Amino acid sequence: MPMMAVLLAAGGAFMTSAGIASDNLAIVDGYAYDEASDTCENMHVDCQTNDTGEFCTTLDDDTPLYQIEETACPDRLYRVEL
Repeated sequence: MPMMAVLLAAGGAFMTSAGIASDNLAIVDGYAYDEASDTCENMHVDCQTNDTGEFCTTLDDDTPLYQIEETACPDRLYRVEL
């Protein structure tokens, strides 16, 4: 019986830490700043807010992507690590 309690506790701890890790990972659409119209355009590229060391860019021309906040896009995003 005590062994079962230990296994349940370990399993619960693992599930809790896995849930916390996934909560910290925020996948968001990347927006490119368009100087001509002074707007941010959704590029439909998955990026994340956590710093992975590699910035998120468009797939075709390496345009930097940002997180949208109301009508501005001030914060650089990072490449999603699989």
